[in-house]
Amino acid sequence: MRYKEPDTKKHEQFLQTRKEPNVFYLGVNTNIKCFNNICPSEKNYWYFFNHIDLENKINITYNPKFGIYLGKIIFNKKGNKLLPKYIPTSIENLEEEVKKIKNLLWIAEKNDNYVKPEVIFFEDTILGKKIKTTRGNYHITNPKNLEYQCKIEKNTTILNQEQILSYVKEIHSENVRIIQDYIDQIYKDNGIKPYAFDDEFYEELGNLGIITQRQVEGFKNNRLIKKNSLLLTMLDYLARQDRKSKDYLITFDDEYFYDYFVFSLGGFILKLSQGMLQNEINSLFNPAAYIDDTKINYNDLNNELIRKYEKEIFGMGFEKRGSYFVDYFDYSFNYNGFFEINLDDYFPNNLHSKTIDRLKYNDEIKFGIKYKYNYIKIPNIRYTKKNNQKDEFYTPSTLGKYYFQISRYHEEVFFELLKPYYPSIKNLPKGWSKEMIEKMSYT
Repeated sequence: MRYKEPDTKKHEQFLQTRKEPNVFYLGVNTNIKCFNNICPSEKNYWYFFNHIDLENKINITYNPKFGIYLGKIIFNKKGNKLLPKYIPTSIENLEEEVKKIKNLLWIAEKNDNYVKPEVIFFEDTILGKKIKTTRGNYHITNPKNLEYQCKIEKNTTILNQEQILSYVKEIHSENVRIIQDYIDQIYKDNGIKPYAFDDEFYEELGNLGIITQRQVEGFKNNRLIKKNSLLLTMLDYLARQDRKSKDYLITFDDEYFYDYFVFSLGGFILKLSQGMLQNEINSLFNPAAYIDDTKINYNDLNNELIRKYEKEIFGMGFEKRGSYFVDYFDYSFNYNGFFEINLDDYFPNNLHSKTIDRLKYNDEIKFGIKYKYNYIKIPNIRYTKKNNQKDEFYTPSTLGKYYFQISRYHEEVFFELLKPYYPSIKNLPKGWSKEMIEKMSYT
């Protein structure tokens, strides 16, 4: 089947003409499950191109995570200034909203009978001899090939009302506060302040013995490349002293303000089409949580969402063709009702060239944040090799921070990525145990 290229002109026009220009939508995913029985079978098998594809889709496509909508950020224009305003969702009527959830919320246990998936082998004839070979594909038909439960079992932890309410209250309140505090600080600073390197800074690090004199001279003359581990050390050094640069302040009227602002909040940003629908239906949780899993099969969620929210999808500006809608790329609008954290679609597609599939913010969860800019540098990146394929993952700095640089705009200038808050064993929500939080500390 031939791959259909995205209609980038249609996407760019959509961005320019959508009802709420520049607006982006915020949410958080949790490792609480909100849909039962998504297990693979001979009839409903899971196919993956390679090991990386398998990891990504199991984390996103085949993961019924319970998501919480945090609201949206709109922009007021005053002259050349783009002024952000955060409109958070309300949890004033949280008990009533929780009652609307159709399904049990549960925490998946580890699969005691787990068998690691193996690539598909097939027979091929080479020089007249039949041999077994593989293209690295995976074809999963058995729940035993999943590390964690794909349905509720006898030993599954099912959350009660008190546990749901306390968890949602904490995760919503804390993340709303983090986002609002960040915006308040931007207004206080009259823009976004970054961390910047210069020759004096290299000399200072050299005198302290953090880098060698050879590195001092090499960095000053751009002859040496800074390894990511060293970059994190240097950035944490500045962060400890809150030494942000006024010289590279990104003001509200800066041509790059929107880009830097969106990227700095990337760990919260919902895929554009999903955020627009969430705004239209005005719900606190991801759409699949409101669809009865005893009546609708996991594989039919997309069709059910289109049926249930046809009016709202029209309201988003999507066109209906026969039984399906097409999005701003002229692709079929496929959405199973589980949040994807992904900022790609907020920018014209012709700027994109590279996808980084995941950003691990802490030990508890990975986000499907995808930076398609090949000029984005994230020093938190680490590499590993699995099944002869390069895999990327992200670790926090010593201070628990994440940084990024848009080298196309500024060299030697780094900004901080805002990371979402999650309850930990040190601050348990009401009714929760240490063991429950620990069970959720996986992808």
